[in-house]
Formats: sequence, structure tokens, C-alpha cells
Amino acid sequence: MFGRSAQLSYYFFLALFPFLICVIASLSVVGSADRGRTLLFDLFERFLPTPAFELISHTFDRLIESSGPLKMSLGIIASLWSASLGMAAMMSTLNAAYNVKETRPLIKKYAVAIGLTCGIGFLVMASIVIVILGERITSYTIPTLSWSLRGP
Repeated sequence: MFGRSAQLSYYFFLALFPFLICVIASLSVVGSADRGRTLLFDLFERFLPTPAFELISHTFDRLIESSGPLKMSLGIIASLWSASLGMAAMMSTLNAAYNVKETRPLIKKYAVAIGLTCGIGFLVMASIVIVILGERITSYTIPTLSWSLRGP
């Protein structure tokens, strides 16, 4: 049990930094990297030791200065790869917990893991958009829906 939990935490922690690189690179391409970086680094500064915070801050400063589509795409690929490895490890752990033998070929297993990773990523992004833009969405849709329900 402890080995499986260590495996899961390793793969998902491994996926964190490529994801952050992808987010910072995409924000710098869009032009709003300063606001996103400030929010992210305020959080890092509260929880990380000073030498670790300085190392991460210096690395991301250099990343923002030299950002581009190549770094963003490499961040997406590395993040998807490491997160799908975590999902495959979760599938393996659940199979072991429920005493199920894996019968799918290796290619199909990793294809399912990548699909689940993309699906969960989409659900997480959709929930963040709903939380951030929920009030605007409801202020637009409620009058439209109430008008259409009343009829002409």
C-alpha cells in the first residue's frame, strides 16, 4: 500500500512542474504573465523555504523572459506525459486494490490513461471557468431563459 501511494504521489508531483511551465509560458504569450506569476509566487512564498523559493523564482523569471510557443508545447507534452503516467499508476493501483487482472494491451492501457487525463483536465478547467465566470454566465442566461420559457 505504501509503495503504491508513493508511486501515485511521485507521478502527480512530477506532472506539477511541467504544468506550471506550460501555464507560465502560455500566460507570457498572451501577455498577462505578471498577474499570474504574482498570484502563483505569493502562494509559493508562503509555503516554500527561502532557498527553494529563490530557485523557483529565478527559474521562472528566465522562463518568462525567453518564452515562446516551443516551451508552451513542450510543457503541454511533458505535463500530459507525466500526468498520464500518474493515471496509469492509479489504474494499476485500483486493479491491485480490487484484485483485477489487467487484460488490455499496453498501448490501449496508456491510451485510456491519456484519455482520462485529458478528460479530467477538461473538467478541472471547466470548473475553474464556472467558478470565475459563473456570475457573468448566469446574468446572461437567466434573462434569456426566462424570456424563452414565457413564449412569444
